[in-house]
Amino acid sequence: MNTKFFRISDSVKNPALISVWSIMHFWIGIQSAMLFKYYNLPDKTNLFISFILHTIYEFNDYYQTHISKKYKENTADSNSIINCIGDTIVNLFGTIIYLKFYKQKPSKNTLIVSLIFTIILFHFLVYYYGGGWSWVYKQTIKKLYLS
Repeated sequence: MNTKFFRISDSVKNPALISVWSIMHFWIGIQSAMLFKYYNLPDKTNLFISFILHTIYEFNDYYQTHISKKYKENTADSNSIINCIGDTIVNLFGTIIYLKFYKQKPSKNTLIVSLIFTIILFHFLVYYYGGGWSWVYKQTIKKLYLS
């Protein structure tokens, strides 16, 4: 096991604190801060709720890889513990950056534009770094018991 600070992808066998997918975690930190700011949550509450929600997400990644063994350790679907920690730090960094530089409540239009950007960013990452869209279709068909 050779832990790196940055890799294109993360797995249990090839862990990375930060991966390309960390961009999405950073952006979701910004998005959650923006959304909670829109609903007038105080900054400390905003930060706390963002941290808790993202930590729950990372616990799910940890559970899927290390407890239920849904993802094999040598596949890109697996998540190293170090990456779960790194993604949480990056997410918090996104939340803090937004709260530090944007003090006013965002408009509804700002939320809509940022949501559209989030969808585009996710599609870009899945297409170029997630193995393309074929795996999404295969997983959906499998979940629908059509194969």
